Amino acid sequence: MTTIAYKDGVMASDSCITGKGIQEASIAKILRTSAGAIIGWSGDADNRAVLALLDKVKTSRNLPTKQEIMACVTDFSLIMAFRPNDVWFVECDEEENGRFSASICPANLSYAATGSGAHLVYGAMAAGKSARDAVVIACKFDSYSKLPVHSMSFEPKKPPKPK
Repeated sequence: MTTIAYKDGVMASDSCITGKGIQEASIAKILRTSAGAIIGWSGDADNRAVLALLDKVKTSRNLPTKQEIMACVTDFSLIMAFRPNDVWFVECDEEENGRFSASICPANLSYAATGSGAHLVYGAMAAGKSARDAVVIACKFDSYSKLPVHSMSFEPKKPPKPK
């Protein structure tokens, strides 16, 4: 798994990819879509179908349906932030019968987390830590999360140029 955190316009993640009980790779698990949203993902390492489905989504009103998400046939959990205060969970789980179930819901707290270290991150952010610092803490205790931590934020609005 992994650890993803979002707070105050910043998304942070660990960099560990595990499989077969070992750390197989180290990658950044946060990206900015072509529409400008920020996604942090956990779950299947090959999530190209999911990322392609979400790449052009500009607002939460345009999120795909559960059926479209299940059609990706990928087990994942992600946080998608369209703006600093418009943050959503998008998930798809493979059930024992081989079918997939999906869910889409808003992140109603002022912060969000997913992945194997989510419980650690929630505690750290509730205690005042930033998303980045919370993931660093999770990496110390969660065996499926490793340093380095990657982060991405929404660009601050630049003041208009004087005429």
